[in-house]
Amino acid sequence: MRDDGTARGLGVAEGLFRRPALADAAVGGKARSLARLAALGLPVPPAFVIVSRPGAPIIEADGPAPPPTLRTPSDLAALDEARAALLRGPFCAAFGQGLDQALAALAPDHQEATFSVRSSAALQDSAQGAAPGVFDSVLRVPRARVAEAVRAVLASALAPAAWAYVSRAATQAQGAIAVLLHRFVAGDAHGAVVCEPVGGEARVQIDVQHGTLAAGARATIEAGARRAAQLGPVELEWTAAGDDVTFLQLRPYTPSRAAPASGRAPEPGWVWDAAHNPTPLTPAQAGLVEWVDARCTLPFRQRVVDGYLFHRAAQAAAPPGQPRQLFQRLQADVRAEVAALGSEPRLGDALEVYTRGYQGLFGTVQPACTAARAALRDFLQAHAPAALASWPALVEAGVTSAATRRRAGAAAIGAAPDGAARAAAIAAYLQSFGAESARWDVAEPTLRERPEALLFVGSRAGGLGPTALAHGESKGHSQGPFPSPAASEPVLAAGGGAVAGVAEFVSSWPEAGRADLQARLTAAREAAAVAEDDDALFAELQAVVRAALLALGRRLVSDGRLADAGDIFFLPLEVARAVDDGAQSPAALVPLAAAGRAAFAAAAAHPPPPPVPSQSSAHAVAGQSGAGGRAIGRVVLHPSPVVPGPTGPAVIVAATLLPTELPLLDAAALVVETGTPLGHVAAQARERGIPAVVAAPGACAALRAGQLVLVDGDRGVVIPLEAAPTSPA
Repeated sequence: MRDDGTARGLGVAEGLFRRPALADAAVGGKARSLARLAALGLPVPPAFVIVSRPGAPIIEADGPAPPPTLRTPSDLAALDEARAALLRGPFCAAFGQGLDQALAALAPDHQEATFSVRSSAALQDSAQGAAPGVFDSVLRVPRARVAEAVRAVLASALAPAAWAYVSRAATQAQGAIAVLLHRFVAGDAHGAVVCEPVGGEARVQIDVQHGTLAAGARATIEAGARRAAQLGPVELEWTAAGDDVTFLQLRPYTPSRAAPASGRAPEPGWVWDAAHNPTPLTPAQAGLVEWVDARCTLPFRQRVVDGYLFHRAAQAAAPPGQPRQLFQRLQADVRAEVAALGSEPRLGDALEVYTRGYQGLFGTVQPACTAARAALRDFLQAHAPAALASWPALVEAGVTSAATRRRAGAAAIGAAPDGAARAAAIAAYLQSFGAESARWDVAEPTLRERPEALLFVGSRAGGLGPTALAHGESKGHSQGPFPSPAASEPVLAAGGGAVAGVAEFVSSWPEAGRADLQARLTAAREAAAVAEDDDALFAELQAVVRAALLALGRRLVSDGRLADAGDIFFLPLEVARAVDDGAQSPAALVPLAAAGRAAFAAAAAHPPPPPVPSQSSAHAVAGQSGAGGRAIGRVVLHPSPVVPGPTGPAVIVAATLLPTELPLLDAAALVVETGTPLGHVAAQARERGIPAVVAAPGACAALRAGQLVLVDGDRGVVIPLEAAPTSPA
């Protein structure tokens, strides 16, 4: 079924309810993109638009006017007041009757139908800004709840991210938002397609984000993308039921740079491990990857291509056992073996310990953690699916792990009253975490080798930045309540209602299944702790191999075969092993190390294309919510030689952040190009009570050091509040 895109009125409340039309700017960018798709002859859902403007709003709000800009926490508070007034205000008199008639015209059986209620702001899907993730849309809305869904979409224009985005991109459009409404289009698959010119041809890339795409639907999507590409590089959203395709959105696409020859996945199914290793591996670390991949039985395979680490899933049975018990036993064994090796172990001995520890961590402990989490998730899905929305609070809240101990240790350093106390706190931190480093690479010095990094831990390392404002309200496409990160007792969805705290969650469960729930919950919470603890143990395994390689490097320098002990990390691992065993090297070591350094530098200059296409721009950085809340602060790009001074709270922006370094960063908010809402960065941000945006590719390029930004952790969006500062000449 197709909409012809004309500007016919709906015969009710003329001017308030309209058809999507290219010539009608008031219907907003998303509605106009739907009209553009229809004009191209592509299948789109019939739709109408509800137009609401500052001079003629459909909700009669009685609150204060929102602030013209967002620069301070008081601006955020004033905007919240304006938004609250919109959420409680009555609809105008013409809205109720007009909505009912418009729905009846759209879907005669509308009492049984469900609808998509989508934002259509002036800037959306335009060349001026795509506004990714900035405004709300609500899907699968029953008729009885359409009006409140419309209210939620309108109120999203007064959310901090939206207000800041529009005020930066086009002040005249601030506050103007239309609501696009059509029947919800169910399908077997959903995703996006990009069509861009590459080398004189139109390249089509289909991204199936959910479900399985039928061959006929794939052909329709590709043909539709090529037709739309007559407008220039484009991105289209689609949904498919069997071979039937419906297009939902069209927006301009900023072509990515051509991917270099280096860093390509070895074959389909392999994924770049950018979340843990966004930089290339040294030859020594690459050799370790090949070493364990050949000797360990793991639920994944690993391969290094042009210096970068890729992985794919593999079949491996999860061993039985409780995560905590398995980890504690492995930890005791590894530490005993490491202690027996001494401070300068032979490389062969270190590799034996590394291999056994690696197999234990990734072949036994981590699969047990995965199984424990899956057992709880399956149980909740079957008995109380609403509780899954509160998964982080249910599984992470109050769990003691290496992450909490790092945080406590960093806080002790920051709070030390004098030099002697600070030195004692640093020594205590190094005693527990001295083997950790800033990269998962044996070439990277450990904290024990470079303890000066701990000298810069500030007094806020364990607490909130002054402008981090907790905001626990459910937003956007959220399927349930999400607890405020600053709440002492998380609010959990427990099937029939909300409860406070994990203990009350368990006690509210029906008695017949309570013991089963408790056992699964205990195992999952243990798994959450072990998932943080295993990084500390892996760092100890890395450190023992580093110590062995450095000892070998020093011997080779003494023998005149290397110029610097650090060159050992740029030799192939098999060469280092042969030399350590007394065998003759197949080549002179100095030029071999120089070649390794050159290859490493070349790989660093040509990273693989990002696993997820970037939607970031100078107007907004789009990602996913890692931890709720909002903060205003100035960008510090990490890693950076500049230590944040007293100029205000820092928003740490990084390609990735290791769990081992997070507690040492004094941050009001975190923005990371990689990761997931349930990953290390998100979990530690929630624990610290600071907003976090994860999975935000392009953030490091879009934002500049010193730039004032708003981090909206609820929406997973970062909005610059001022133009990027220019670099000094």
